[in-house]
Amino acid sequence: MASPPTSESAITSAGSASASGFDCLPDDLVHHVLSFLPAPDAARTSLLSRRWRNLWVSMPCLDIDSRGSTMLSNARSLFLNTLSVRDYFIHGCHDLILASPYLTKVVLEHVVLHDCHFGTLNSGCPALENLELLEVNIQFTEISSTSLKHLRIVNCMMDCKFWIRTPNLLTMCLDGVECKSSPILEYLPYLTTASVSVYGFPLEDSEDEDLSEEKDEDLSDEHHIEYNILGVLSHARSLNLIAPLREALLEGCLLTCPVFNNLKCLVLGDWCMAFDLYPLRCVLKQSPILEELCVELREKECEYCKENAPPFSYSYGEILPFKCHRLKTVKIKCGERDERFIALVKLFFKISVCIEKFDLDRWFIAFVTVSSSSSEERNERVAPIDLWGSKLTSNFFGCSNSSGKFLDSSVTTQPDRYLIIVTSGGLNQQRTGIVDAVVAARILNATLVVPELDQRSFWKDSSNFSEIFDINWFISFLAKDVNIIKEPPEKGGKAVKPYKMRVPRKCTPKCYLNRVLPALLKKHLFLWLKFRKILSHIAHTTFSLVIQVIRLTKYDYRLSNKLDKDLQKLRCRVNYHALRFTDPIQELGEKLIKRMREKSRHFIALHLRFEPDMLAFSGCYYGGGEKEKRELGSIRKRWKTLHIGDPEKGRRQGRCPLTPEEVGLMLRALGYKSDVHIYVASGEIYGGEDTLAPLKLLFPNYHTKETLSTEEELTPFLAHSSRMAAIDFIVCDGSDAFVTNNNGNMAKILVGRRRYFGHKRTIRPSAKQLYPLFMNRSNISWDAFSSQVQTIQKGFIGEPMEITPGRGEFHANPAACICEKTGIKSVVGSDSRSNRETVNSTEISNKPIGGPTYPIYTDEEGDRPDTEDDPSGIGEMIDMEAEDDSLASRVDSVLEEILSD
Repeated sequence: MASPPTSESAITSAGSASASGFDCLPDDLVHHVLSFLPAPDAARTSLLSRRWRNLWVSMPCLDIDSRGSTMLSNARSLFLNTLSVRDYFIHGCHDLILASPYLTKVVLEHVVLHDCHFGTLNSGCPALENLELLEVNIQFTEISSTSLKHLRIVNCMMDCKFWIRTPNLLTMCLDGVECKSSPILEYLPYLTTASVSVYGFPLEDSEDEDLSEEKDEDLSDEHHIEYNILGVLSHARSLNLIAPLREALLEGCLLTCPVFNNLKCLVLGDWCMAFDLYPLRCVLKQSPILEELCVELREKECEYCKENAPPFSYSYGEILPFKCHRLKTVKIKCGERDERFIALVKLFFKISVCIEKFDLDRWFIAFVTVSSSSSEERNERVAPIDLWGSKLTSNFFGCSNSSGKFLDSSVTTQPDRYLIIVTSGGLNQQRTGIVDAVVAARILNATLVVPELDQRSFWKDSSNFSEIFDINWFISFLAKDVNIIKEPPEKGGKAVKPYKMRVPRKCTPKCYLNRVLPALLKKHLFLWLKFRKILSHIAHTTFSLVIQVIRLTKYDYRLSNKLDKDLQKLRCRVNYHALRFTDPIQELGEKLIKRMREKSRHFIALHLRFEPDMLAFSGCYYGGGEKEKRELGSIRKRWKTLHIGDPEKGRRQGRCPLTPEEVGLMLRALGYKSDVHIYVASGEIYGGEDTLAPLKLLFPNYHTKETLSTEEELTPFLAHSSRMAAIDFIVCDGSDAFVTNNNGNMAKILVGRRRYFGHKRTIRPSAKQLYPLFMNRSNISWDAFSSQVQTIQKGFIGEPMEITPGRGEFHANPAACICEKTGIKSVVGSDSRSNRETVNSTEISNKPIGGPTYPIYTDEEGDRPDTEDDPSGIGEMIDMEAEDDSLASRVDSVLEEILSD
């Protein structure tokens, strides 16, 4: 029924109309009267009013129900062709002809459409812009319109070949379309948004014999179109391509995959996972300005496509390396147990410079990333630790000044005794040797020659002492403890030939006095006997006339872990104050710390130590199949005496480093959020980016010295592994939280150093206790997992008195050098030249919180019983670096070099 608008002008005009009483009635009254009449009678009655006859052109709405009314059904063509109809909804029509010069939008639902309905769409509806077909059985061959801008076809069936010829289309949606032949899209240059969701599109309808001849005629054209459907969609700015694995319609396009120059938002389905993610890699490589990506994994594979689609001829192997520089946001939707996301994550970190946001829609991922805000808030409330420090640290301070009984070096040093040591291993193993060398020189009352660094081992670093450490500071700071010179002593203008020997590991002061000192005295005795006739007339000849030089080789861990208090404090003065890196190394390290601070107030430093050599020596297995066993087995051949037991048992006993993913899970469980910035100090990671991907997923703000520094800044250090390690050392030391994944030399030294300088937060994974929890992680909630991790890690986070004094390696637990404040707050400054105690403090005497040991895996040999009780009183002379002590000979020397940090 037509309902013209009520207006004051209409009422006014009624007064001047003809004498017809109907014309004089107000519109509201006329509407009320006509509402009681059947529609046909109301329409005829409205014609009695002359002023109503011209109001059809402004009619806002016309609702025609053809059911039961033949007359109105016959009048459809009159309405469509005469009236300015904008929107037209049809219910129950069987002979609809779409033809109207005013029609702009058509929505058809639950109908069957033939060619007779759409045959005149382009010519009959020149103003049509919006067409929606919802659950329609399409029995026509094409949609052709130059005016159409928006097309939506949802859950429709197509019984024949179907063309879409709409060159001015802006948006298109093909969702859930079923057809016997692939739809054919023609050139769409203005397309901005497109969504194509298809299942089971065949390449060829070979089963239909009646159409076989027709198909032969069109095969070449159809084949061409199918391989270029992506080309038709290549102008879109937003694109959804949802299809099952091995969907023929989309896979066939990859041979000539176009460049998506406008594409910013992309959604892909299971089909992109085929052939080692070749479709995904192909599309991403061709999308230079892509910013957002979503991958929806619904089904494993389209069975129809698997059985009927012929193999394609393109090579889906390697794609040249590429980067998605603008890709910032990635979302993955998959089932709870669908592990395909791992392959996706690995790919994303290979191709992306910086992905800022991961949105992972599934239970397992939510468990990993703790995406629920309520869960994160809950973890924060129950977290038992301060993530960035301890409240107890203010009660303790480093105290390495010596006691009044520790005499000045000018009094103790014998002028004719010189000690040369040759370090072994990587930078931090050599550091332990340097520290112990100073103490050994003090025990022997000898002058120390600046230690020689290892330049021939696995690391092949040609750097000498002065190129890594500030040599002048080293000599001057220790001047009152040990006399140190830069070059070996000379006699007659020539360097004195040293006596070479090697001491046992963990040699005590008594061991040095019984082994090393007699070796020097033996040389004196030999010279005195040789020249006794010449010297017989000199009654008071002393040994001080002969310069004594001894050279200790392979010097690492050659001094006992347990020494008296003054010698332990000397160790601390050397390690924490005298050894300073050279200015170029120190400056770059401080620059990197500053850049990390600019990114975030706090940051974590992680010494990952997941290199192939570490895994090979540990004998652990990480699920990499035969490839992993073969590769690590080949590395193990370097150590002829290395015995590998049950790999699974090694993990259960905590002898294996955690995987990068496990380290990330542990940190998230402790309460560190995904926005925390993390600096990773590591060499070449076993498995490369594939292994690192889960860690980067958990902590997207992932940095290394290579990513933080410029090429110009890093180039002077690249050829020197020790200098590169020194840069990592500085950044790790300057971090707010340091995490170590092994008990190697760098870890030990940094753990001890951070205890000494205020018990900065230092986390050591309790691998043995964490292992069963990681194995069961998919069967428990995130809250339960997090709670158990926090419980397990108590005693492994760097709290004061966490380890019993005297237990563990001294470099990691320098208890003798850590004092508890008793009233006078005083801390030994790093630049102090005085090495004497000046404050009244007491050593830690509180009851230890606990006595957890370090993880069992290590890169040094274990302690051996000291052999200082030499019945000969002379000691063992070893010339030209002869055989080592019995324990060191058990493992090839390469072991020490490779695993020494």
